[in-house]
Amino acid sequence: MSQTEKKKLGFRDKIKKMLDGDSPREKKKSIIEETSVKFSVIGGSVHSELIMAEAILDSKNDNNNGMPLPIICKWYNKTKSDQVTEIEGITGAFYQPNADDINTYIIVEAKPILEESEYKGQPLRQEIGPIVIDKAIQEEVQELLETGRFKIAAKLESIYDPTLSNDENEKRNDSYSFPKQVQLQIDTEKVSIYAQDDERINATVQLGQFYPSIKIVKRTNNIFELYFSQNIVYRLQAQSNTHRDVITVALRMFCGKKLISSQFPSSDDQDQQEQYQEESNQSISNQVNNQENQDQTREEQAELPKTELIQQNSGNQLVSNGQQLQQQNQQQTHQQTEVRAVRKHQTQATTSESYEVFVKLNELTKKTVDLEQLRDEMKYQIQQLQDENKKKETKLEQVDQQLQELKEKLKVQVEINEQFKQKHSQYMNEKLFLTQELQVIQQEIEEKNREIDDQKVQIEKLNTQLLRKKEVLDQEGAQSLQLTIQDLAEKLNKQVQQNKVVQEELIEKEAKLNETNQEKENLQNEVMHFKKKYEYLLQEKQLQVASQKSLDSPSTQKIQNVSSHHSINFNKKEDENNSEKADVDTQNNLSGHNHMSQSSNNSNQFSKSLQGLSPVHLQKSQSHVIPVQQNKSLIILNGNGIKNNEQVQDVQLIKSQLQTKIEENNALSKKIIQLETTLETITQAYTQDIKSINSPTKRKIKEGGNEQILQKLVNSLTEMITEKDLALENQKKINKELIQKIQEFSVSQS
Repeated sequence: MSQTEKKKLGFRDKIKKMLDGDSPREKKKSIIEETSVKFSVIGGSVHSELIMAEAILDSKNDNNNGMPLPIICKWYNKTKSDQVTEIEGITGAFYQPNADDINTYIIVEAKPILEESEYKGQPLRQEIGPIVIDKAIQEEVQELLETGRFKIAAKLESIYDPTLSNDENEKRNDSYSFPKQVQLQIDTEKVSIYAQDDERINATVQLGQFYPSIKIVKRTNNIFELYFSQNIVYRLQAQSNTHRDVITVALRMFCGKKLISSQFPSSDDQDQQEQYQEESNQSISNQVNNQENQDQTREEQAELPKTELIQQNSGNQLVSNGQQLQQQNQQQTHQQTEVRAVRKHQTQATTSESYEVFVKLNELTKKTVDLEQLRDEMKYQIQQLQDENKKKETKLEQVDQQLQELKEKLKVQVEINEQFKQKHSQYMNEKLFLTQELQVIQQEIEEKNREIDDQKVQIEKLNTQLLRKKEVLDQEGAQSLQLTIQDLAEKLNKQVQQNKVVQEELIEKEAKLNETNQEKENLQNEVMHFKKKYEYLLQEKQLQVASQKSLDSPSTQKIQNVSSHHSINFNKKEDENNSEKADVDTQNNLSGHNHMSQSSNNSNQFSKSLQGLSPVHLQKSQSHVIPVQQNKSLIILNGNGIKNNEQVQDVQLIKSQLQTKIEENNALSKKIIQLETTLETITQAYTQDIKSINSPTKRKIKEGGNEQILQKLVNSLTEMITEKDLALENQKKINKELIQKIQEFSVSQS
């Protein structure tokens, strides 16, 4: 089924529930309190037993009383010193303890999870412990300790280096075909691991203080990690959890026994000494018996008949001495057996206690490994710091040399500074003069600001007065305009009638002007004809003059003068005629323009009265001259309107004056802003100069803590160094120039 089909089915089920009355909104979850849950933990007395957490509903009012509840658990491990650590990777209701949990406490925190009900309360908590080692495993480990070695099979899952990344470890493990069956062999001196089918997997490590060490993977039942060194870790899988516990306990016991034997004499050594004493005592008793037998044989051979009494006495003494020695030997052997029995009982009783010691030693070894890693890192860092210090020392030596050079250069710089101080004193004098001028300017600005404020007050008063006058004038103007409109309407009607008469007269004059223009054109044509004839005659005369060689020169000059005079007069007349024409045209145009402007003003004011006029009369009135009487009448008509508009013009004049004053005030404010900007630029330049002149050593150290003082001293030192670097760069430039000059001088001498 696809996701869409599942959603459809779920939606249909919801609709059915709503129709049946069992909607999820109407259902309310029941609340389960902490007191209505019975929480218990089963198992865990021995470290090989499985621990199970169980929560049961204990509520008489509920129908589900006695029902087990699903839970989510958190498992913790607590030592006898009350150090609690969470067991990661386990959230279920079951936990299998391991060898790391021996002599510790297990804490369980559980919370019920229900769909139809809600749990309210603190997490359910139980504590178990201390966890005791399983006797079977303890006896097996004791047997392994007595034998002094054991071998066990395991499965090798991987080999990795904790200092490398996961990708690098995977690349290294790709060459092996994991998992592999291996043999793990442990004895009192070393631990070895090897695979029969792969010669590459064959490693041994001596039992020591830090390695080998073992780590149990708690989220699994049979996996553990065996550390041969800081960079070699074998991840192994035992046959079962008991095998894993036997390997871990035995390895830790062997390591602990090796460490204790290196510092204190072991019980096995004492047993060997006792055995050696017993053997020495038996050899002595055997030697005594042998000597007695030899003496007896000799005495029997030499003096059997003579000294029977003496032999009997000496024999009795020897027998008594031998019996005493045997009794002493029996007592010693009995005491030794008793001591051995006591020591065996003590060893059996102290295995659990020694295991605790070995576990603590293992923890200490882990910590020491971490400390060694930190120590190695610190050593590496110390070496780096030493190298850096050496480099810094070399740099300091170079700096010392440079400082000696700088001292010589500073003498020259001191002279430059003295010159600079002189310039600075001059600059300060100029500054005082400028500050005085600035104070004067500021005073003037303050006075102008006051004047501006007074003007603003006056302007506000004038504005209020103008508003009042405007209201009065509007009222009076409205009344006067109504009266003047009525008068002007009557006058316009009369003027329209007069205009009609004037238009008729203009038509007649236009006809006369057309006739006169035609006559002028005819006259001009005739004049041009006569002019051409005159030019033709002059040409003929010139030809006649050229033909007559006997005539005098003065007479020819007079004829030429006369001809030129006539031509000039003729041209002047033409120019006068043309100018008269232009004057007539301009007069006509001006008269038409004035008439149009007056008629347009009258039409704008009284559009209703001008609607009766025809466009033909208006066009004719534009092209002809208007008589003076008509202009006078129009001026009289417009005079009344001008008188009525004088008050409005006065108001406009007052407004224009106010605007001019406002503009002046704006100009003054702009000047003030410009002055302020100039002052700011002057002050900025002055502060920059002071910063460049004043050295950071002259700065006052503010009161405060030692840290602030040190920080300021460091800042001042850094600034001094930067200034010295700049001085060095300048001096280098000077040295380069001097070298160039020396080279040029040497070249010139050569």
